[in-house]
This record gives sequence, C-alpha cells and structure tokens, in this order.
Amino acid sequence: EKLLDRAIQHAELIYRMSDEARTLFEEMFIPLSISAYQGHGGNPCTSSLVHIPTSKTEIQQISDKWLLHSILILVQFWIDPLADLQDSLDRYDNAPSALLSKTRWMSTKLMNLKQGVLVLVSKMLDEGGLDLENNESLARHLAAPAMEEHVLRDYTVISCF
Repeated sequence: EKLLDRAIQHAELIYRMSDEARTLFEEMFIPLSISAYQGHGGNPCTSSLVHIPTSKTEIQQISDKWLLHSILILVQFWIDPLADLQDSLDRYDNAPSALLSKTRWMSTKLMNLKQGVLVLVSKMLDEGGLDLENNESLARHLAAPAMEEHVLRDYTVISCF
C-alpha cells in the first residue's frame, strides 16, 4: 500500500514539474497565437494504448494490478520521447538552464517510477520480475517531423506530460 502511494506521489511530482517545464518552454519559444491554437481541437496526447475509464463506477472497479500495468505502459511509452526532447533542447541556442534541468529531472523520475512500478507489479503478481525491456518502443514507429517543425514537436511532447 505504501509503495503504491509513493508511485502515485512520484507521478504527481512528474506532472507538476512537466507543467512548469511546459510553461517555461511556452514563454521562451512559443508565440501566443500558437499556444492558444494548441488548446483547441483534438488532444495529441491521448493514447489508445490504455483504456481511460469514463465513469465513477468504472474507476472503482479498476484493480491495483490494472492501474500499475497501465502506468507502466505509459511510462515506457514516454521514456524515448522525453530522451528525444532532451536531445533536441540541447541543440537550442537559447534554452534556459532551468528548462534543461527540469526535463532531466523528469527523465530521472520517470525511470525511478518505472523501476518502482516494476517492483510493485512483481510483488503483486508474486513472481520474480517482469522483463518488459525487450518491447520495442512505440515511439520509434512515429515518423520524425521535419527539422523546421522541431519546436512545435517539442512543445507537443512537453505539453503531453
């Protein structure tokens, strides 16, 4: 129970830090017109990998195992895009050090969350462990955008956390 609570707290911290990083990125690189446009229309962050419950009854029926499995899928899905975002930000001439340190912090915490969730899932399944490292990253199936679109791509990635 304590480990599950810590995993949830970890995820909340990552979310808060990502929101700060997104705000900083917007202030530095995104014109107000594009920022307002991003808030309209479909959500590019929605994943079809995990079913998102739509009612209170459905939420109450979700098991801890399912929740942890879903968190693990999402964490693994975001590790590569976050690493790509960090690489891209390193190439910016005027990226603030606060933004770079926030994304590095997020990456570290995301890896810690992954390891913690693996431990929890392993304990819950009462098995020796899970080897999910061999799954090919879903992010690799996405085509890389043109170089002139890298700022918008980075903004979309940082906005999805």
